[in-house]
Amino acid sequence: MHREIVKRAAMLMFLATSLSPHAAPQWVKTTGPYGPPRILALTVSGTTLFAGLPSTGVASSTDNGMNWKISTEGMTDLYVICIATDGKHLYAGTNLGVFLSTDSGSTWTSVSTGLPQNPSIRALAIFDTLVFVGDDYGNIYRSVDTGFVWTRVDSGNAFSFVTTFTRLGDTLFAGWHGGGIVRSVDHGLNWTRSDAGIPTSNIDASVVKEGVLFVATDRGIFCSTDHGASWKSVNSGPTLPHALSLAVAGTKIFAGTEGYGVYVSPDDGVSWGAINGGILQGTFIIQVTAIGTSLFAASEEAIYRSTDDGASWLQVRLLAANVTVQAFASRGEFLFAGSSAGVFRTSDDGASWALVDSGMQRYSNVFSLAAAGIDIFAASNRTLYRSTNDGLSWTDLGATTGSPSGVNKIAVQGSYLFVADGDIFRSTNSGTTWTDLNAGLPFAAMALAFSEPYVFAGTWGAGAFRSTDYGTSWSQITFGPPDASIHCIETLGTRVFMGTRGNSLYFSSDDGATWDLRYSGLTDILPQKPDIFCLAFGGDYIFAGLPFGVFVSKDGGQRWSMWNEGLEEIYQNSSIINALAAHHGYLFAGAGGRSVWRRPLSQVSTGVAVFRPIPRVFSLEQNFPNPFNPSTSIRYELPHRSQVLLTVYNTLGQKVSTLVQGEQDAGSYEVKFDGSALASGVYFYRLQTGSFVNTKRLLLLK
Repeated sequence: MHREIVKRAAMLMFLATSLSPHAAPQWVKTTGPYGPPRILALTVSGTTLFAGLPSTGVASSTDNGMNWKISTEGMTDLYVICIATDGKHLYAGTNLGVFLSTDSGSTWTSVSTGLPQNPSIRALAIFDTLVFVGDDYGNIYRSVDTGFVWTRVDSGNAFSFVTTFTRLGDTLFAGWHGGGIVRSVDHGLNWTRSDAGIPTSNIDASVVKEGVLFVATDRGIFCSTDHGASWKSVNSGPTLPHALSLAVAGTKIFAGTEGYGVYVSPDDGVSWGAINGGILQGTFIIQVTAIGTSLFAASEEAIYRSTDDGASWLQVRLLAANVTVQAFASRGEFLFAGSSAGVFRTSDDGASWALVDSGMQRYSNVFSLAAAGIDIFAASNRTLYRSTNDGLSWTDLGATTGSPSGVNKIAVQGSYLFVADGDIFRSTNSGTTWTDLNAGLPFAAMALAFSEPYVFAGTWGAGAFRSTDYGTSWSQITFGPPDASIHCIETLGTRVFMGTRGNSLYFSSDDGATWDLRYSGLTDILPQKPDIFCLAFGGDYIFAGLPFGVFVSKDGGQRWSMWNEGLEEIYQNSSIINALAAHHGYLFAGAGGRSVWRRPLSQVSTGVAVFRPIPRVFSLEQNFPNPFNPSTSIRYELPHRSQVLLTVYNTLGQKVSTLVQGEQDAGSYEVKFDGSALASGVYFYRLQTGSFVNTKRLLLLK
């Protein structure tokens, strides 16, 4: 009831703000979508239960999960990956470092001195007065002053990131994703390999029971009775699915598994049995822990509680939370949002949202959406779904057609459907059959776009590739640094834009044959070079989503301006704009943990603040649009007052127009060239300012 009252109040505020004739031009938060917060970590301190929630922060409950509160004061990154507490100190590991609370999560302080910039903290542990963290680069850091200063220690790492820390007496252990266990006998200053007897595998969890160390791997459960000097398999057979977490309660060991709920062993791991009464089938249990006589099991979507040693479970109530929206798709009257809690749909431009996930695994994490004809496709971290009735029901293409799994990007146009799950696959029959297109594409694809017959694939750390034959063959695109990481690619006709890591935007007007660097305005406005996470076209404009909000360009990306009025909640909380879409005259923005915002496209002309710093060098930019009919814009920059001559010539070298002739002050200029009286063909425009001379080609197509 309380949740419905909050939703109704939010809807009334949204309608009042968005419909008021006196409302200032700005972004407005829509009424959702809302869903259960995702859960990545669970721990206890006394009778208090703490849950780490990506994009939401840390939630705490003092009544066995019946009621929860979330406080994020002082926490500048809400994507909580791991948590640890010793009763006095509560630590949260995030993508931007470590935060400390000394008042049970009410307020937080950043404690990341000595850590690399923006580390992603994967594991946390407290051992007496020592605190340890492991980042996603495989480094271990130690603090002796409750986390205020960190020192990197010799981890002996030859693997990936740390997944678990454990202590047995005075010996410390760390397990790694990708295989391997290391141990330290000098309070974590030095670590040595200690996994003899364990085959190469992912170390997912560890626990100590009566002096015996147990670890969960994707090869089964192993134990050591000699402080890690040697290991033996306890149970690697089919009776126990892949365990993701371990916990000891009384004389039993409990295991949270990958897709099979909770298992229990009464005999130190020799035999296991499922105890899943009340837990949804197919649930991944990422954490198991105990408070007194209560046992808690956390999946990414829910927390379950048992008071009878796991014989039965009840789902505890969690706060309704803003979801992380990662993708949009528009079809007719409906706008669809792919989120961390499934697919939501609105038919009233965000005044209300409905969860439409019939046929999907509940609260699927949806990364990408695409619509074509009657089809809507949704990519989750587990499978690819298709709907032919505007999202009312979905078909699991992985189960029915053997489609690629773990799809992260979708591109569709006409009868052609492309998906990326590292490899790229193509279907011409709505996902019934698939062709693997990775020949000639040596790197995993992370971004994808299609403009028939061209397919564009962006990688992470190896630049971008283009196919001119529907993905059958590939060639690397020549632009910028060869090791560029690509977040997003968008196409409109022959125009292609690519947003990269490090605030670079590349543009092609000829289907990717040639490229220009276009980020003027972004680097002038922002104090650093953030990533460009998403792009969208709306009317005559192109929009870019960054950690600092939304930027807009009126001239094809040559110059950019902030368009952030009303988005203070987004950039004050370091939320990332993950998705943008134009729909029904609005631009919609999906933000990390902040749901969906909208703004009328009509406000671009009145709500854009233009930033024009004095140029540092002479420059002549490519005209836009190009090709054009009948007019186009030409921009140029002057670092100081100069005599300027801007002229246009035909291919015979004959002057057909003088656009500028005279002295101009330092600054940026834009000139319109009208080719109404000229024949179709190639022309050249030439800028001369003293010793600076530059010529570019333009194409008039009538």
